[in-house]
Amino acid sequence: MNLSALYDPLPDPAAYLERIQCDFSNSLNKAYLDHLIFQHQLLIPFENLDIIPGGRLISLEIPDLYRKIVRKKRGGYCFELNSLFFSLLTALGYQAYPVLCKVLEGSDPYYPALHRATVVRIGDSSYYCDVGFGGPVPGGALEIQTLHPEKIAMDTYRLVSLPHQWLQLERLSKGRYVPMLRICLQPQDPADFLALSHYCCCQAQEEFNHFTEGMLLNIRLRNGYAALNGPFLQVVNGDENSCIQKRIHEKEEMDQVLTQIFRLPEHLLDHLTQNEIRP
Repeated sequence: MNLSALYDPLPDPAAYLERIQCDFSNSLNKAYLDHLIFQHQLLIPFENLDIIPGGRLISLEIPDLYRKIVRKKRGGYCFELNSLFFSLLTALGYQAYPVLCKVLEGSDPYYPALHRATVVRIGDSSYYCDVGFGGPVPGGALEIQTLHPEKIAMDTYRLVSLPHQWLQLERLSKGRYVPMLRICLQPQDPADFLALSHYCCCQAQEEFNHFTEGMLLNIRLRNGYAALNGPFLQVVNGDENSCIQKRIHEKEEMDQVLTQIFRLPEHLLDHLTQNEIRP
């Protein structure tokens, strides 16, 4: 492992922008930041295919992430996607820093911090930015200071202030706000995420870590998002009530789903066992 490579400059920002179909802009404003986030979520999926089956160490070195996500047109999980996106933001000239988050399941707040995101500062305002979770998180930059509900893309979110520099991100769903994440506003060092990433990609623990158990994918759609949990596909287009769910039974169908919905290269499953896509 080359620790200094965690801090390497992005090899080719122009190629990264091309990967997410964004033009270069000298205007480092919120509108451009929103565009970068939305396009990233739309074109690069959250996916754990390199981790399964059974766990595998994932490199967070910038050259490795660039090769995988930009050149090989893959996705990744939060430590990969938000690491590389952070390097793009700083290469473009944004003032940004990594932050640590807790992914909440249900109403229970007692979960370890196993998620990485980014805070970007523009003028006197700071914004929460996340391209490493999938469609349900804000499809743009969410202002931190206001703590008022904000509509971003198709959804409405709010931040709730908690003690000790923590915020809780909540999403309006079916008439009520549902907790999604807790965000620590204290800046983190890229090296601080190594042990957390190692735990997520190499350790199986039923209570907190599901990354090594089976396929987990998520991607934003123009009017919703798609999620794959093992063989179960869920597609939400527009209203959450209009949700399509189906079970994928055959490898050929799974290949098609990964290519057409999650925008991954063809025949990506050839290195996986058949058991990974069966009930």
